[in-house]
Amino acid sequence: MSFDLKLNFINAAKVGETLRATGHVIHAGRRTAVAECRVAGQDGRLVRHGQRHVCGNARKGITQGSNAD
Repeated sequence: MSFDLKLNFINAAKVGETLRATGHVIHAGRRTAVAECRVAGQDGRLVRHGQRHVCGNARKGITQGSNAD
């Protein structure tokens, strides 16, 4: 199994600021999976963006619509 993780740091978060992270599976095939995560500040400003690509037995442990992974 191999994977690639890409993180983009867009803006700085303020000390004590509440952040909201949302993620979803973009693609879940038999051998590959791609997931995306966005972290935003209270005003909706994008703070971080991440994307993960997994090769191997990608479907094992991935549940579409789940926040567990």
